[in-house]
Amino acid sequence: IDLVATYTPEWLDGSSFSLAYNWTETTVDKFNPDNISASKVKALEESLPHHKGSLTYNQALTADLHTMVRLNYYGAYWEDHLGSDGELPIDVSSAFTVDAELGYDINDDWNVSVGAQNLLDTYPDDNPWAGVAGAKYPITSPYGFNGGFYYGRVTYRF
Repeated sequence: IDLVATYTPEWLDGSSFSLAYNWTETTVDKFNPDNISASKVKALEESLPHHKGSLTYNQALTADLHTMVRLNYYGAYWEDHLGSDGELPIDVSSAFTVDAELGYDINDDWNVSVGAQNLLDTYPDDNPWAGVAGAKYPITSPYGFNGGFYYGRVTYRF
């Protein structure tokens, strides 16, 4: 289920709020244990967060200058690390991340922006098996395992 709502209040000229929410539930009703293990079924059912959401605030500070701030939520999930058939399970906690962007329209065609995804450099829980096998963090994290991503962008519209 996906729900998205946007509100543009008149009293905040040039601003809007957006709320997005996703609920995902996967259930395997029937499977052949000769071909698919119980941990594969668990991976199908629990490897994605059941809940994900975001709250975004956009504001036009002037006709040419705009900002965006977004709070993201990712629910808990389970990882079968390295496809180990459940031998290296990781229960990963829920997390919040923050994105932000500042953009300037140079003219009708050109825009420059600077921003960050995962501004506060949030990482998933440590992989408890990292000393045994694999990466420091669960590799299936829906918000990545490299921390913050900071960027500059130039856009030309034609």
